[in-house]
Amino acid sequence: VADMTIEIRKIFPRLAPPEVNIVVAVNADYAEPDVLLHQGDDVCLIPPVSGG
Repeated sequence: VADMTIEIRKIFPRLAPPEVNIVVAVNADYAEPDVLLHQGDDVCLIPPVSGG
């Protein structure tokens, strides 16, 4: 997951600036950066939200 988020930041720098935490879910579970991705995994990028 960590390598994927690094690549996303390279490809889409305005979408994911360094100060924004990219939250990732793999197969419907929140994923830590050390989770390994496998072919067929369902990956979801969860956008930052703010409340009020």
